[in-house]
Amino acid sequence: MSYQNYANSKYVFLIGNGINRIGGSHDISWQQILENFEVNSQLSYVDGYPLPEFFELLSLYNRDGVDTLHRTQFVEAIDALVGNDYHKEVYQFCSRHHIDILTTNFDHAFQKTNNLVKTSTRKLDKKFTDFYPWQVFYTEQGNKNSDQGIRLFHINGDQYYKRSLKLTVKDYAGNITYFNRRYNPLQKNSKYANDETWINCLFDKDVIIFGLALGDEEIFIRNVLIQRALYRKKMKMNGTSGYYLYCTQDFKDDTTLAQYTLFFKAVGIAMVPYETYHAIYERK
Repeated sequence: MSYQNYANSKYVFLIGNGINRIGGSHDISWQQILENFEVNSQLSYVDGYPLPEFFELLSLYNRDGVDTLHRTQFVEAIDALVGNDYHKEVYQFCSRHHIDILTTNFDHAFQKTNNLVKTSTRKLDKKFTDFYPWQVFYTEQGNKNSDQGIRLFHINGDQYYKRSLKLTVKDYAGNITYFNRRYNPLQKNSKYANDETWINCLFDKDVIIFGLALGDEEIFIRNVLIQRALYRKKMKMNGTSGYYLYCTQDFKDDTTLAQYTLFFKAVGIAMVPYETYHAIYERK
């Protein structure tokens, strides 16, 4: 009953940083990345503090702001991530069953372990912005068109486009504004129908979420999931619209579990508990 239980092209996978942690793919850890920032500022990260707000605070100690130094440091740090067996196994599983992948990760661990190449859903003309490269995806060599093979999209930023990395609260708020202004299918003049992005995958298919905490700081994805629920209700796409695979170790108190239950029930996604992280990635 791991992620491999969902072997159907009607699904899209939404994967977070858990896949890096479970396989030990970090040649450099998140803690090491944060420690590098601490050396160049007067702030020391406190475990559990919301990362977007921490990066916002760092801008107080860098005269150039977060947009230059921090993004450059981030890209240099995460480029050391080479991937692990889980990146290969998950991708190959999805490839066999024609399941697209959305990831909140900036790194190219999936690309490195599966030899993926960059392409896009359309020609990237003057209207394309590297702040929001939502048409860009990665696929196996030879899959030149978006209807060939499966697609890997980066939701919160792609290390290839440094300016796309969403680090601060302001960045995530910008994501929400951009989404609602251009790609929310509920909005008038939305480009949802004629400019395909990862949003089409998420809205039109059932979603399997794993390796992603989706805490309060994930304001963008949580907002998108709410809009997705409204869209599916309008389109009469009733019933459960996905599954959130989580480890019970992450919920050490009933209050936290109740908060997650409230959210996922409202957006039509069922929660599936696992006793260990490895159980989520277990091979059949």
